[in-house]
Amino acid sequence: MSELRHPSGFVPDLESTAMVVETMAATLALARALVHAGHRIDLDGVEREIGDLCAETVALPRADGQALRPALESLLREVEALEDDLSLRPGDT
Repeated sequence: MSELRHPSGFVPDLESTAMVVETMAATLALARALVHAGHRIDLDGVEREIGDLCAETVALPRADGQALRPALESLLREVEALEDDLSLRPGDT
């Protein structure tokens, strides 16, 4: 099987993908804090970034992808929590 590459030529590895997961988790935590403080947030780029992260994860060797599983599950919980927080905001539908 050939190695999957990012359109830019970047070949994902465990370390760089783990950093992306950490960065996305921090971004979502900040977004949740802003929502709790009553601010409106713009999530236009988040869906694209999550899609890119999924593509990177799929491109990893199986063992590396499995190593990221707990972090990815935690990230999914952050996404779901943000979704819940946003659904509680009146008038933001």
